[in-house]
Amino acid sequence: YLWHDELDPLTEPMIKVIKTLIYGVKPSGSLAECALRKVADNMASNYPQGSVIIKKDTYVDDCISGASSLRQMNAVTDDLKIGLQSGGFNLKGFTFSGSDSEEKLSAGGKSVHVGGLGWYSKDDKIAFSIGKLNLARKIRGRKEISGIGGIPEDLTMRDCISRVAELFDPLGKVMPIIPGMKQDISLLHSSGLDWDDKIPENLRKMWVSNFEMLEEIRKVRYS
Repeated sequence: YLWHDELDPLTEPMIKVIKTLIYGVKPSGSLAECALRKVADNMASNYPQGSVIIKKDTYVDDCISGASSLRQMNAVTDDLKIGLQSGGFNLKGFTFSGSDSEEKLSAGGKSVHVGGLGWYSKDDKIAFSIGKLNLARKIRGRKEISGIGGIPEDLTMRDCISRVAELFDPLGKVMPIIPGMKQDISLLHSSGLDWDDKIPENLRKMWVSNFEMLEEIRKVRYS
């Protein structure tokens, strides 16, 4: 890009190059992914196993992989750390099965978000990554903590749909339950409600039950 301090159109501008990706710019994610794959290609001769893991076991900014022994696991993590640093990627850390995650990687050192799910590494259990019930309105992009656990009197169709949409279940563990909630969403639509209309009292009890079920799903852990 062209730059000069005084914004004088008659002044010869300097030519500058942005050498890092800017968070929030649309192509940044794809460019970072391409750079990661390029680094994997470059490190293939010196760190072949790390190169394969980067290409096959990464999802966005997560890497989910494994090893058959502790010795192999330590060797792989060293390869990944050194190989990625050669391309300017500094890893935030590693989490291993059988031990708690580092505080900087997790929620209270207990679970870490991987691939859209929560992983309790100490017990090697998976949990659904769904937050505590909070239907408070967002203020400057954040919801007030006071709204946690409460169901507002003016419960809307938007509240109901957004809560169900929070549940990410790529393995279909709760598929027998979620279609029923989607039928309940269809009932809201067929009632002629707009997004921010208060749902009728005869449907409120049904949705309170749905919210309670989602709270129970939050507690589920599976291998």
